Amino acid sequence: SSMSQPLYLLHISTAAANTTSSNGGGPVVNASAPRLLLYVAAGGNVEVVEEYVSATADGSHVSMPVAEVVLAENAVLKHGYVNREAQNAQHFKATLVTQVGLAYSHNCSVDPVS
Repeated sequence: SSMSQPLYLLHISTAAANTTSSNGGGPVVNASAPRLLLYVAAGGNVEVVEEYVSATADGSHVSMPVAEVVLAENAVLKHGYVNREAQNAQHFKATLVTQVGLAYSHNCSVDPVS
């Protein structure tokens, strides 16, 4: 089976309201580590788009997302990734794909220039 439209996932990160820790230990930075687990059944055809954005243009935060994908026999995945986070944001992304038999995965990343 296949999906009629792409699955669109929007991840929104925010910066810490107070940029200095209360005990004088240095700056405070918000961090997130979202996880995506995707299983595409045998013969399935799925398109997924992940987009990462900052709530503010001057936000300082860290994102550490991981996508884990399992593709069964003859499954097809088209996976898009768009990073539109603030210039001060740090982003470390991992995508792990397990393919069974003749499965196919296409991954496309876009990092637009501001």
